[in-house]
Amino acid sequence: MLVQKYHCYISVMHKLLNGQNMIPLFTKLQEENYDNLAGNARDHSVSKGIVILCKDDQSSVKRYKCAPFTLFPSPITKDGFQLLTFLQPHINKLIHDVSQDDEFMSSVFQSVIKVDDFTKKLYNIYKASKTSVKQQLQLGIFRSDYMFDCVIEKNRTETYNPKQIEVNTIAASFIGLGSRINSVHCKVLQDAKMKPLTTQMPKNEALTKVAHGLVAAWETYGNSDAIVVFLVEENEANIFDQRALEYAIYEINESIIVKRKTFTELLKNIALSSDRKITVNDEEVAVVYFRTGYTPNDYTNEQFWDVRLKLEKSCAILCPSVGYQLAGCKKMQEVLAQPNVLEKFIDDEDVVQKMRSTFAGLYALDMNSDGDNAVQMARTNPDHYVLKPQREGGGNSSLTELEYF
Repeated sequence: MLVQKYHCYISVMHKLLNGQNMIPLFTKLQEENYDNLAGNARDHSVSKGIVILCKDDQSSVKRYKCAPFTLFPSPITKDGFQLLTFLQPHINKLIHDVSQDDEFMSSVFQSVIKVDDFTKKLYNIYKASKTSVKQQLQLGIFRSDYMFDCVIEKNRTETYNPKQIEVNTIAASFIGLGSRINSVHCKVLQDAKMKPLTTQMPKNEALTKVAHGLVAAWETYGNSDAIVVFLVEENEANIFDQRALEYAIYEINESIIVKRKTFTELLKNIALSSDRKITVNDEEVAVVYFRTGYTPNDYTNEQFWDVRLKLEKSCAILCPSVGYQLAGCKKMQEVLAQPNVLEKFIDDEDVVQKMRSTFAGLYALDMNSDGDNAVQMARTNPDHYVLKPQREGGGNSSLTELEYF
């Protein structure tokens, strides 16, 4: 996919929520001040559990390191922040609606499945699950990622417009760690003699709200003996982000049992009954929360696809369903940005206009006239575009994001 490149400079954006210029504040800090601030921030983050596992460590003892984070919070405009918080519920509903439209899903992915075996397997499971008596209850945990386009007007005034990078519909990470970084940033601002800016830091309640969502799904399933399964990678580096969510569930309802399972463990111990109940080691499963399954590398055994199909055909509440996962693909993002497509799913013209304003220029590289035109645009102005692969997570948007900086 070809993506139009904008002038997004989050790392050096000057304006905070109230338009206060931060550059004079930063220039007052000497190099040794940065070193002290960084050292204290690292200590603070570790004390808050903002750490990840060292996956490459070959020793028998598990070792951990501080998760990467910015020393200062990234400033954004108040108007942009309010626009994105307004749009997110509409994006959530859009993802759900497109995933339920079989004809639309078919039209979106018909070209992709011819050349992308991974997406083809996901789509085949989507179709196979639709032919069964499918459980209608699904849980969506979606995260939309943006950068701000800096536009300098003729009169030298600057405007910052949010542009959507992607919508994560499966395994959206850093719910736990991200909710804790707020206190670290507030302390950094205080130590840097910028304490007044802490009043402009929006609260991050993602951890509590997502935990409530998982609890609500478990309660809706209707069996107090059923468990919640976190489907995770082997040797997961981001385990503490996941554990934070698990422990948040316990704080809401301590009777819920959460068990971490890998595809390998499910393959050995999963069973689908005639009444569509899933059991793992003879324990009924109410909710399956995916933190893996979004790249070809997650399906190292072809039989893992059979496990995925069993889950889709079951009455367990999946987070996400394969339909939600497909709805978050880059191809879907491209199609939804085309003229007159949003109007098929959203009646409110104001919502359509505001949502479309956040879309970047997205162009398919299909083997047709549209694809030929996109290639020609890139050849004519190569500095105006970046390539975006049809993959989720694992740094697959890194090319785009690095180019934006």
